[in-house]
Amino acid sequence: MRGWWLALLVGLGSTTGSHAQQPPVELKVIPLFGIRTTPNGAFPMAVEVRSHTRPLRGVLVVRVGEWGTLREYRYPLELPAGSRKLVVTTPVMQSYAGSVEVTFTGGGYRVSERQNVEVLGDSDTLVVNVGDILGGLQNLTQIGNRQVSRWRQEGKYLPTYCPPERFPESAIALSGVSIVILHSGAERLNAEQWNALRQWVALGGVLIAPGGAGALYLQSPSMRPLLPVEVQQLTQLPDLPALGAFAQAKPLRQPVSVVHARPVAGTVLLKQGNLPLIALRPYGLGAVVFLAFHPTEEPLRSYEGINQFWKALLYQLPSRAPSHTINAIFRAQSGEDPNSMGRWNSGQFSSDIQLKVPDLAIVFLVLALYFLLVVPINYWVLKRFRALDWAWVTTPLIALVFVGVLARFTSDLYRKPLSADIQSVLIVSAGASEAYSVNSALLFFPRAGLYDLRFDRAELVEQGTPERTFRSAELVSVLSTLEGDPKMVQDYRVRNLSFQWFRYTRYVDLGGHIEAQIRLKHDKRNWLVEGRIRNRLRFPLKQAVLRLGDEALLVGDLAPGASRTVRQRVRVPEPPAHSIPDPFSLEGVFVQTQYAWFRQVSKTPVIYLTAEASEPVLAPDMRDQTRRTARNTLWVTIPAEVVE
Repeated sequence: MRGWWLALLVGLGSTTGSHAQQPPVELKVIPLFGIRTTPNGAFPMAVEVRSHTRPLRGVLVVRVGEWGTLREYRYPLELPAGSRKLVVTTPVMQSYAGSVEVTFTGGGYRVSERQNVEVLGDSDTLVVNVGDILGGLQNLTQIGNRQVSRWRQEGKYLPTYCPPERFPESAIALSGVSIVILHSGAERLNAEQWNALRQWVALGGVLIAPGGAGALYLQSPSMRPLLPVEVQQLTQLPDLPALGAFAQAKPLRQPVSVVHARPVAGTVLLKQGNLPLIALRPYGLGAVVFLAFHPTEEPLRSYEGINQFWKALLYQLPSRAPSHTINAIFRAQSGEDPNSMGRWNSGQFSSDIQLKVPDLAIVFLVLALYFLLVVPINYWVLKRFRALDWAWVTTPLIALVFVGVLARFTSDLYRKPLSADIQSVLIVSAGASEAYSVNSALLFFPRAGLYDLRFDRAELVEQGTPERTFRSAELVSVLSTLEGDPKMVQDYRVRNLSFQWFRYTRYVDLGGHIEAQIRLKHDKRNWLVEGRIRNRLRFPLKQAVLRLGDEALLVGDLAPGASRTVRQRVRVPEPPAHSIPDPFSLEGVFVQTQYAWFRQVSKTPVIYLTAEASEPVLAPDMRDQTRRTARNTLWVTIPAEVVE
């Protein structure tokens, strides 16, 4: 009996001790794609906050920046007793930021954790493998990237792995990723994750969808519209000699499981007989690649020419992370220009907000008259009439008169309404009604105060104007954003007559689409471009231009429901000339994006439609009445049918 009580006391003591050692609040940070990202790319993390005691209400804060810049993201959380909350956060990293600080404060508790981050070079390529695979693609690190940094350093392919359950549900979380490869298990991705993948491809990412025995994801309803082929059935071939010719290696003489498919869009890069083995489809600024086989499955995994295969394939794909394009668009929208030292100075914003500022000479004249009246003239007159005691009356009266005079000159400024001038680049594919929009908003506040701003369907919200300091560093003011849908900026403090600039990305439903059917007929050294374009949007398009390589075909204005027939002979697409338009304008950003594509995917013709529009107006919502204007640039990808 005594032994039984002794055992019970020991058990109670050990249980009490374990509870005593358990912290009341626990914080855990899990990077979704390893510890790497690109400059100005997001660093997605799953942050788990767990309460082991009473219910807690607090704020999860993610801070980025150790030198020159500072970004802050805030997530309000309510934790019932014994519960946990999982938050996926996507802080944007600067090239010199080496860590992220994550802190939860609430209920008198404060826990913090710091996550180290490796920001890649400009030419490095981050490859994310989605599925149940762990390892198997280390050979990618042995392949040099075709891109070369400004320091003439050759880039590297850097693979990492992500299970489907941890894959993010926003395109901005993938902005630092250049290539995504699907593996067995990717079929468990939900609708939001598939949508994030689709928008990421439209922003410039490359999605590789291999076939093989475990490629159930090819049957996903979200995947089918992206593929360049129509998947039919799984079969087995005795060998793949075409693969050896593609990789410039020995032919593969072993049985291989392949997916039979019928080409429907894009270009077939490799065939064996009538069977397409590799097909590519441009989508937005990126591409979707179909492989009839899976390179990580046997016998291909042990194939002695597998490294040559990956090199031959990757060298035909664009590898520019969307973060580069998004950041270039932001800079072009802001009007920034580089100085001679390679740093960035804040330029003049292009805005429709017109302010009538008083002439500086008139202001100085009024102030000079004021001081002349208040000091010498007022004193001389009062002394002459022996009434210096009246100075306490005459001085305020003179001041009131001159305040009224200055108010007369500046009244126009204070009569201006709260205004929002929006610049947007909407990236969309022909036939699609949902676009991904990169936006900048220049807000004019006539009166000082605290304002709340709401950004609907936004993925990234930041204050966009860097402040120059004497340390020659860019200081980005802290912008506390309440994360969620919609994202909220609360109690934003502004001064009288101040301009504030925000940048944000978001999804937008256009309420229609661009209908386009374009065929390319090859004729010696020329292409015959013919087809029809119809505007199915609810707003008109202006200055519509078809772009094929460095050729520009004027389409003109398109009213809602209007269409144009195109028939013109152009040169075979070549990389755009080195004389690129102003690289810090939207035109220059677009041409550079095309150049990056044609430099590596010269065999695949890509047709874009660019146009200007005044709708939709994607301004942040505020409680105060606001005058809103918008200037939108549409970048539309049109799949072309190639006829030999």
